[in-house]
Amino acid sequence: MTLKYFYQNKGVTLIEVIIVLALLSIVGLIVGTIFSYGLRSYETSITQKEEQGDVRLVAEFITNEVRNSFTLETRDNKDSIIEYLFFVNDEVFYRQKKDESAKAFTNKTIQSINFMVEVDALDNYFLNFDIVGVNGFTMTSKVLLNNIETADVDASIINKEKSVLTYQKP
Repeated sequence: MTLKYFYQNKGVTLIEVIIVLALLSIVGLIVGTIFSYGLRSYETSITQKEEQGDVRLVAEFITNEVRNSFTLETRDNKDSIIEYLFFVNDEVFYRQKKDESAKAFTNKTIQSINFMVEVDALDNYFLNFDIVGVNGFTMTSKVLLNNIETADVDASIINKEKSVLTYQKP
């Protein structure tokens, strides 16, 4: 074929149009699939970031609230305790001494929280807690309870997982 062939033909055939449309459709499908995958990956990473942030926020809050408390107890339900932290319907709630009502702490990104008090060989008391996010992110932490002594802790709560944490800050 020479250039003379292209100048002599004044149009395109139906088969050429169909081939071009098929190639453009394939390229469009590939670009759309890549874009869709990138968008899903972005949404997943944002969800994971929010969950991890909420789990870390709750863990830091528990550590700061409980570390220097004078009394501590883990329970299965909340009563008329002054200060407590509990979990209901994918949300963490807390109530502090000066507040009368419990406040929601997270945006429904926490699946469960379990608390357990532990004593080591030197009679140091620790609060172990596991926080699990709705997408599976898990954080386990152990907090040394600075002001808790043997007389302050009921022996029945040692090494038993509970879902409500009650405490009294100094």
